[in-house]
Amino acid sequence: LELIVEHGHEIDLVISDVVVPGMEGPALVKEIRKGNPAMRVILMSGYAPGLEKVEDCHFISKPFKLQELTEKVKVVLEQT
Repeated sequence: LELIVEHGHEIDLVISDVVVPGMEGPALVKEIRKGNPAMRVILMSGYAPGLEKVEDCHFISKPFKLQELTEKVKVVLEQT
């Protein structure tokens, strides 16, 4: 979060696991959105029912292949 606050204008996309130290994915997305409502975010998890519906957030299920992640990143970055 510190890097996003400091360099958010240089960051096009945040990719994070749903479980991060001290915070879960939806809370992380909320914190990111406070400083940059338009920041693109992809959350990933092996088991996270309902997270596909986190507002304005993309989701990819683990396990995934590199090609699947690459395609997801491309789709997200092409959206305006």
